[in-house]
Amino acid sequence: DAHSAWRTENTANNCATEILNSDLTTWADNKGIHFTKWAMITLPSSHTLTEVDVYFWTGMWCSFEVQAKQSNSWVTICTLHTDSSGKKTCNSPVVTDAIRIY
Repeated sequence: DAHSAWRTENTANNCATEILNSDLTTWADNKGIHFTKWAMITLPSSHTLTEVDVYFWTGMWCSFEVQAKQSNSWVTICTLHTDSSGKKTCNSPVVTDAIRIY
């Protein structure tokens, strides 16, 4: 589930195919997403996640939080800052059934 001001063709706000696509190098043909608020990945059941990799456009300079759903609230497990690498990893193990990039 996600919110995107630029993806008007996706009226259901479901960007799962773009977020979970295995092609991590192509930012075209609906594989790149412009988020204005957050992106959430719901797992089929609770799992222990040892790390979360977040890929981003290298021209973007901002901070974002990786959050895990705990009961009925969101808990920040790490705050990441973009740079020229295009990838950051959150190494905070957590048991959850949903992750949100906020």
